Amino acid sequence: MSKRQERPQAVGTGTAPLLYWLAVVSGLAGLTMLRLDDVDKVVPIWFGSIVGVALGQLLGVLRVRMWTIIVAILAMCWFLGPGVYFTLVALFGPGTPPEIAFMALLPAFVCGYASLTERGGLLAFWFPAMLWMLVILEGEAPGSFAPRGSLPLVLGLAALFIAFLRARESRRVALWKTYGTVGLATPAPRMVLRASPARGVAQLAWTALIGGGALLLTAWIAPKLWEKDKELHRRAVIAASAPLPAPRRGDDGLPCCPDDHVAESSKIREYMPLRSSREEARKRRRDEELAMTCSYCAPPPTKEQLWYAEGPGVGIRSMDGAVYRDDDWLRAGYGHGYGGYDYSASNAYAAAVGNDGWVDHSYTGIPSGYPLPSYAPPPRVEAPPPPPPRDPIVDEAVKSAKKKPVVAKKAPTPTVTPVTTPAPPPPKPTVAATPPPPPPPVQTATPPPAPEPQASVPAPPDAPFPWGWLFPFMAGGLVLPVASRVTRRAVTLRHLARPFWRESVEQRISNHWQRMLVGLRDAGIQMRKNEQPGAFATRIGIPGMKECAEILERVRHGVRIEDEDLATMHKSADAAVAVSRSRAGLVGRVAASFRWPLV
Repeated sequence: MSKRQERPQAVGTGTAPLLYWLAVVSGLAGLTMLRLDDVDKVVPIWFGSIVGVALGQLLGVLRVRMWTIIVAILAMCWFLGPGVYFTLVALFGPGTPPEIAFMALLPAFVCGYASLTERGGLLAFWFPAMLWMLVILEGEAPGSFAPRGSLPLVLGLAALFIAFLRARESRRVALWKTYGTVGLATPAPRMVLRASPARGVAQLAWTALIGGGALLLTAWIAPKLWEKDKELHRRAVIAASAPLPAPRRGDDGLPCCPDDHVAESSKIREYMPLRSSREEARKRRRDEELAMTCSYCAPPPTKEQLWYAEGPGVGIRSMDGAVYRDDDWLRAGYGHGYGGYDYSASNAYAAAVGNDGWVDHSYTGIPSGYPLPSYAPPPRVEAPPPPPPRDPIVDEAVKSAKKKPVVAKKAPTPTVTPVTTPAPPPPKPTVAATPPPPPPPVQTATPPPAPEPQASVPAPPDAPFPWGWLFPFMAGGLVLPVASRVTRRAVTLRHLARPFWRESVEQRISNHWQRMLVGLRDAGIQMRKNEQPGAFATRIGIPGMKECAEILERVRHGVRIEDEDLATMHKSADAAVAVSRSRAGLVGRVAASFRWPLV
């Protein structure tokens, strides 16, 4: 009994996984050094990353099929993913350790599995690159790129990426050398007797076109992706264009705080729910500095607040910033309070209107130092007398149109003519008496309205993103490879039947045999491995195949071939292709138009 031969070990089998783990762990270590004070956010990232990568590579070592992984992930995301995610958010809230661990586990699992596949190297390196980019963008200045501190990290990430790809390709070459088919004889050097110059020029032009298009597209998109926050610039432009208001001071003598002392910007939520602790500390320090250098001042009353002060027994006052009790709730008194006192004059119905527009209604006790409002009748203001009536103005165009223009100096007195009936005599015309003008209304003195806010100067609009032509360009990039297969198939079959340039008789006979094999492949018929042409023609039994096989074997054995044999080969190949395409049917022929390779 022969001993089982052991399989040789491929060179470089464990180098690529070790480099991948080095990239992941170094990215996590750099993120930990930047967030030593945020342990509750760093530990979940470590847990999700290590568990996800280990589980993905374990399934890769066990050779679990890709479609099984895809179906499992889609099923989990469709049925369990939203429920688990929203349950974690409902129980612990957004940005908590369970959510961060879950958000790191899924991409780490996918990238870890792809790191051991043949074609998933680029996809696999996305996860360690994402960890490194968190470290790069949160270096010296959070949210920006600092070349002095970030450039070494970028170079280190590039070195790891190149080393990872080199280890993967070295392993692939070692597998080819170890398990590849060994040739029986040394192949002779291949000599090209005649090459088409247009083919080389076309390949060079296609490469230049694709490279130039990719460069132009990158140059267009890159500035749009690398932008700074424009909110501070927009506020500075508005503040410079608006007139400066009169300076105000609070009760403690300090100047009033600005309404928007912190420029909060609305941004898209990042994948990892992290926020820089340095940015939060900077905002806290800013708030503390403003609290010592300025005082809160109530904004001036608006028209909606001023109209309430016109009735009897009501008033309007600026709340003093104290906290008043409303049943079981404590409400801050910032803003303006206004309301009417009841009969006992012990409580006041007030509403505190803040800067955010919310209105809190509450029954509060009268604060000390505020006198009871008393009703005072509004002063009467005499209205000015109405202006005397003026003579009507007659248009000059009307004068020229009439033969005898008559200008009325005074409007005639209007008369009312009653309706006459045949029985009674018509009454005398009477002149309607003009009623006396009503007395002028008494105008009530109203407080002057609040000054209208200055219209904000809109920020300059951004340049439109080229979505109008980018989407057709991307769609064309997806359709072009499919459409090129149809064109390439038609050109290849045309060359096999009638070559575009001059070829030898032996080569043309081989072309007809290949054309017949393409037709048989459309019908789902293929040659077996190491099957001879004669045996293949006998097994299939399609008319014309046997003659083609005999002529091809004569060419392979060096027997002389005449022009009549080429014509017979052409005719027999056409007959075999016609029978094969009829067997394929309409659906098979349409599907075969997009197949590549042809055989």
